[in-house]
Amino acid sequence: MDRKLDVALTEIRTRISQADPLLVRLINFAVRENTIIQYGVAVRLGGITVLGIPSPSHTTGEILDTQTLRFVQMLHAADVSVGKGDGNWPEVERNLRVSPIFASDAKSDDEAYSKLSEKLKSPEFEGIGDIAELPEDLAAEAILAFAPPKALTLTSAIIRKDDGMTEDVGNIRINLSAIEAWWVFDLNPAEGTEDALAKIQHSEES
Repeated sequence: MDRKLDVALTEIRTRISQADPLLVRLINFAVRENTIIQYGVAVRLGGITVLGIPSPSHTTGEILDTQTLRFVQMLHAADVSVGKGDGNWPEVERNLRVSPIFASDAKSDDEAYSKLSEKLKSPEFEGIGDIAELPEDLAAEAILAFAPPKALTLTSAIIRKDDGMTEDVGNIRINLSAIEAWWVFDLNPAEGTEDALAKIQHSEES
């Protein structure tokens, strides 16, 4: 195997051994395409606790793209306000909308597992039990697809400090190696569905 692939594979095996397998499984399931189930997750980081819903990394990418476009629009507005006109700003803004800088790559990373799974269904890969046995181009793809995530994305995120202060941050990325403890909590049902939920739960218990 190519030296770079061999080094990357060694790194992945190290990350697998260090990661909490249950948390990794939860993250992968929660952010997978077509997943409709949401989980409330709380993580402990030093003197703060962060609560939120695990989400695909491209949600952070979309926020970054929105901020990029907004800053370019601010530069555009500054030129217009001093009489310089539109210049080429409209074209720059259009390109940012058509080809976002962050979200497209992040979405590709999020979908890497499902894309690889489809390729591995081919009969020619039947019986292969290790990434090292795959052709080099596919092995490189597998390294990306099977690598445990380095970070967790939480949306609807709230930070709670030990002094009781809270901050609604909306979207946050957390390095998994920084997590000291984690747990799950129940999400509130949608407004107006409480009675129906209670009936469903009662019927299943009886």
